[in-house]
Amino acid sequence: MNKFYIQIILFFLTISLYVNNKTLATEPSPGRSTTPESTYQCLT
Repeated sequence: MNKFYIQIILFFLTISLYVNNKTLATEPSPGRSTTPESTYQCLT
């Protein structure tokens, strides 16, 4: 009986970590863009 409860708790823990990781991955990064545009212009 005790082993069954531990398996349920571990299952919910892994699901919550998975969902938390997905929500963090979909959040936009605050501040400046991660791909900075080049300010250097080549004179031709």
